[in-house]
Amino acid sequence: MGLKVMVTGGTGFIGGHLLRALVDAGHTPRVLVRSPEKLATVQALHGLPEIEHVLGDITDRAAVDAALEGCDACIHTAAVTALKSSEADSIGANNVTGGTTVLDAAVAAGCDPVIHLSTVSAIFPPQGPVLSADDPVTSPAGAYSASKAAIDRHARSLQDQGAPVVVVYPGGVLGPTDAGVNVIADGMSRMLNFGYLAFPQGGGNIWVDVRDLAEVMTRMLQPGRGPRRYMAGGNFVPWTDLIELLQDLTSGEYTVDRPTNEMLMEIARQGEAAAKETGEDPPLDLESAEYMCEAVPSDDSRTLAEFGVTWRPARDSWRDLLTWCAEKGLLAPERSEKLLGGAR
Repeated sequence: MGLKVMVTGGTGFIGGHLLRALVDAGHTPRVLVRSPEKLATVQALHGLPEIEHVLGDITDRAAVDAALEGCDACIHTAAVTALKSSEADSIGANNVTGGTTVLDAAVAAGCDPVIHLSTVSAIFPPQGPVLSADDPVTSPAGAYSASKAAIDRHARSLQDQGAPVVVVYPGGVLGPTDAGVNVIADGMSRMLNFGYLAFPQGGGNIWVDVRDLAEVMTRMLQPGRGPRRYMAGGNFVPWTDLIELLQDLTSGEYTVDRPTNEMLMEIARQGEAAAKETGEDPPLDLESAEYMCEAVPSDDSRTLAEFGVTWRPARDSWRDLLTWCAEKGLLAPERSEKLLGGAR
């Protein structure tokens, strides 16, 4: 039997795929939106039926309560994902104040479960060779990561009180089909167009396909199971393998730079020092450099076993993302020939 599910962030990259997964599973989503026009775009993009919505902002308790009225469950995905320090106030207001408002209101409304989409950056750096959903929340320096850590601590405090809050920790989220241009699509397109692939000699990153993440959150809509936490990191891809994958999928020659981890950290430190003088954001901040050097695989075994999902191969996710970027004109024509020519 389908549930009535209040969704925040439904017009975003993850939210659009989530709405598709919810409808396909027989649930009825209701979305809290600031822009009905953007919701209409998402509906058309994903081939969705008319989606019920309430106009309002996640920081407005009255609007949140109105969106939650009559709902069985809640999935909170809304967040400002900008990484620039100049946007710290906006990030805090939306991610912390808004997130607290949504989680508190959903618990008060009796929703079960209340699913909160967190991020691995809230529990970074790793405590061991793998990331676990039971790792402690850390104190990141960056505005975005710090805000996600703060709301994560609040979510865990609700769990400690017995509230049916479910916290999900995804890795880097990638894939096709977005009403806008998400951080990974934008950053990777710029790098590929420039023809310069710079990744450290050691380490890698975990990547989860947005379609798989949407599916697993939909399967988590199981009332009566109490507070839980799950990893959804996805596939760990060493930087060496990612470089080879990008070169294989796209057209053209690339300059490849492989600084040591120590060199990359020093580049980031010098960039941050220079940025303090100019007032601009550094091209590579220290937090991002640390993540590039220190990321580890995630233990997703419980998630995969409980919900019967399998992460699709990393190659498929990157191929689909880059093909979408090429079709949108984000990738230069000289990088898109293989992707648009049907080579797989």
